[in-house]
Amino acid sequence: MRANHVALFFVIYQKPLTEFGMKGFFLNYKLTVFVSCHKHLGLTLSDDLKWSVYINDIVNIACKKLGLLKKLKFTLGRDKLSKLYITFVRPILEYASVVWDGCSSAEIEKLEKVQLHAARIVTGLPILASRESLYFETGWDSLSKRREIAKMTIMYKIHYNLVPQYLSDIANIFRKDNSRYNTRYEDNYIPPRVKYDTYKKSFIPDAIGKWNSLNSDIKKSTSIRQFQRSISNNGSDSKVPKYFLHGKRVANIINTKLRHNCLLNYDLHRRNIVDSPNCICGKKEDVYHFLFVCKLFSNARNTLFNELFQIQNLGIIDSHTLLWGNDNLDYKTNVRIFTAVQNFIINSRRFT
Repeated sequence: MRANHVALFFVIYQKPLTEFGMKGFFLNYKLTVFVSCHKHLGLTLSDDLKWSVYINDIVNIACKKLGLLKKLKFTLGRDKLSKLYITFVRPILEYASVVWDGCSSAEIEKLEKVQLHAARIVTGLPILASRESLYFETGWDSLSKRREIAKMTIMYKIHYNLVPQYLSDIANIFRKDNSRYNTRYEDNYIPPRVKYDTYKKSFIPDAIGKWNSLNSDIKKSTSIRQFQRSISNNGSDSKVPKYFLHGKRVANIINTKLRHNCLLNYDLHRRNIVDSPNCICGKKEDVYHFLFVCKLFSNARNTLFNELFQIQNLGIIDSHTLLWGNDNLDYKTNVRIFTAVQNFIINSRRFT
């Protein structure tokens, strides 16, 4: 046996031999030591078959990169910040994810918090904004959903022999023999017997279970893209209305915060952040009050409605139209609405 004596380590995936006082052994008169974890092809493998060391490493790396992204929060627009995250940070959180997707729920949550932090940087929403708001504004899927799609995509490739032969050979061990029958379960695999939870969460048992639960029409998708759209409803990462990205960065962030009710006194009071829900004028300060009622912003409001009345086919002017736009109107019209609202936000000087 030939071995690299410069760096030779063994990770023992069973009861540690160090408990018996054994720290290594000699191979060709060279001492080979046992280690608790070892990095192989970018993945840190641990002797306890857990992924905590690796997850902590990638979370730390991703957080450092998000620190750089945060410095650009008010310099770059939302679309550019989103592209930077997707290009330079998210791949770190997803490298070989189908291998370690069986990590603990605490580690899954730790990974998700990194992406939520990135979403807050991109959208400008505060920490009190819900996950649904963050994912709606960014159009991103959760990391756990993306890992599931990636796992099912590999299973699809295995089923149709679009992978190296060694992966197909492993899957064939669990393939059902339905050659004599044409049934709705003909594309299913035999789930392996599972004794330990660690093995149950690994790729083969988990992927086979999820594959077998899919509708037969989805399994017979004619392309990978069609298959991915079918299992994720509308494809990975849904689209955000383009006019949500419009405007100068600060005004755009305020517009977004108003849209999700996490900026004015009434909204902050409900979350026990401020003592009073009232505006300076003495009345309850919610979105409707700010946009339509408060006398402190009358001049800015007159300008707002003068601009809105010039838009044809605008229809009813309400809080939803001003902050969310109107799907029945074209892109240019929605941009005009958002421009008028953001000008009102700046001219009101409420948030300066």
